Amino acid sequence: MAYNKNHFNAYQRASETVSEVKQVIMLYEGAINFIEQAKEAIREQNYEKRYNLINKAMAIVTGLNSCLEFNDETGEVATALDEYYQSLDMRLLYINTNDSIKECDGVIGDLRVMLDAWRDVEESTMSETDDADSHEVSQKQLKNEVKSKPINDLGSLKDIQITV
Repeated sequence: MAYNKNHFNAYQRASETVSEVKQVIMLYEGAINFIEQAKEAIREQNYEKRYNLINKAMAIVTGLNSCLEFNDETGEVATALDEYYQSLDMRLLYINTNDSIKECDGVIGDLRVMLDAWRDVEESTMSETDDADSHEVSQKQLKNEVKSKPINDLGSLKDIQITV
């Protein structure tokens, strides 16, 4: 697929003017939107449309997962998020093969939990405008939050609170 130079330039300008936290929020919103549309395609029995929409959501999840940094400071958080994203990916594959509206709702619910957490981060960082690093999530605090809640299964990720 050939990309129009203007589209790339628009993306580049947006990435320079929109905070990283806001970019993550927009990605979660996009994935939720695609899955909502895929639910409608399932109801319409439009399998090609469902397939394409779920693949778009999967591309977002894969993109989020590929941005994780694994190092001593972020290791536990990054590992937990990696498992979370891999789980979402498998569930989206399941939707593409089984047309499960119930599974769509489950994935959307899980994405909304993380979306709300990122919105809380954005709200916190916006109130700290004097701090030059206010637009970056404190990996140390994320690590402490994940440590305080044992992750035996991915369902417990719903309880992670992100603080800055």
